[in-house]
Order: sequence, then C-alpha cells, then structure tokens
Amino acid sequence: MSSPILAGTWDAVSASADVAMTAQELVAGSGGSAFALCRPPGHHAGFDYYGGYCFVNNAAVAAQAFRDQGAARVAVLDTDYHHGNGTQDIFYARGDILTVSIHADPNVEYPYYSGYADETGTEAGKGFNVNYPLPWGTDFVAYREALIDAIERIQRFGAEAIVVSLGVDTFERDPISRFRLGRHRLPRHRPGPHRRDDRQPPAGRGVAGDAQKRAPAPRPATRRLHRRLALDGAPTLP
Repeated sequence: MSSPILAGTWDAVSASADVAMTAQELVAGSGGSAFALCRPPGHHAGFDYYGGYCFVNNAAVAAQAFRDQGAARVAVLDTDYHHGNGTQDIFYARGDILTVSIHADPNVEYPYYSGYADETGTEAGKGFNVNYPLPWGTDFVAYREALIDAIERIQRFGAEAIVVSLGVDTFERDPISRFRLGRHRLPRHRPGPHRRDDRQPPAGRGVAGDAQKRAPAPRPATRRLHRRLALDGAPTLP
C-alpha cells in the first residue's frame, strides 16, 4: 500500500509518536488509563520498513517505553480490521512483550502475507505472538469470543501494562471493512449491578468455556479490559 513521504510527513509522524509517549507517561505515572489519538497510525510500520499509512509504530514505541521504565511484561492488543504486521515484526523474537491481533483473514485482506494463526513467534518469542484471523461477515458474537480469548491470554501472560492499537475500521459501515460490527448488534445489558458472568469472561477458550468456573483474578490492567467488555461490548484503550 502506497505511503508517500511529503514535506510535512516527518512533522506529523513525530507528533503522532509524541502523543503515544505522552499517554504512556500518564499511564506510567498514575496507573490509570489514557487515550492517545495518533495520526498517522503505526501498526503497519515494522523494524526496518513502513507502509499502510504507517511510518513509526506508535504502539511499539509505547510498549518499549513501559519495558524501559521497569514493567517486566507488556502486552499489545491490536483490534484494527487489518493485521498489525509491523508490531508483530518488531516483537516476534521477544518473550517480554506479548502481541495479540484480532483482524480480517489475511488470505483476503491487507497485508496478505502476515497475520496467520500459525505465526506464533520465534526464538525467545515463541508462543508470545497470537493472531485471530476472522472471516468476512464476522459479527459481534464471533468477534466477542475472540476478544475474550485474547484478554484471557493477556491475563495469563501477567501483563503489567497493556497498549491497545485501536482500529475502528471494524465497524460494519466502514468502506474498507467486511465485518458486521455495529452498535445495534451489541448485546444489551440491564442497568444496575452486573451479573457475575457479565463481569468475568468464563474459563476456558472464549465464551464456550465453563461459565461456572472462575478465571484467576485479573491483574489491574486486564481487570479494566474485562470491565469495559461488560459495559460497552468491546474495550477502548486502557
């Protein structure tokens, strides 16, 4: 995908990375959450290449900053419609940063060569790269199953910080998306206290697990993701 470099490109790219770093500093300092609206985006930018409108991988920069500041384990959750091939490339041989991506099947969608389920990492990173390629027409029932499984993997990993590459092109009316995620399709929740099975995803793989079993108590970072999944149907950016 063409990503031309123009007179103001570097100014925009560096400002976008600065926004991500500002959010990272706020989270590291408070232990809370922050939303970083970064344009241009970054998840298609790899270790030594750029593409897909991405020049510097903002999520990778933020994740590495958490590591540099003492977080032993960091997770990157990518929910963009397209696979975050650049993020995978950067951390593919590392076991300290878990990369998880939920995206359209690369057999039919960009970037085509990356994002398959059998790409699980290499060397020290073996088992620390997880891809959920989903077919055209995926609705929120199927997407939620993958999302819950992804969150549970992050929980088992023991992430001390989470960076979410939030792509909203999964929306059913997006001109380049073939998913069927729409607000009217999200499950409705009654007002008042949440039921136990709303607050905590069931044990096992996704929503098909045994709902009578409790998963281990989530760490603070994954607890926030669980809460947003129950309230909004999908997490925003922790």
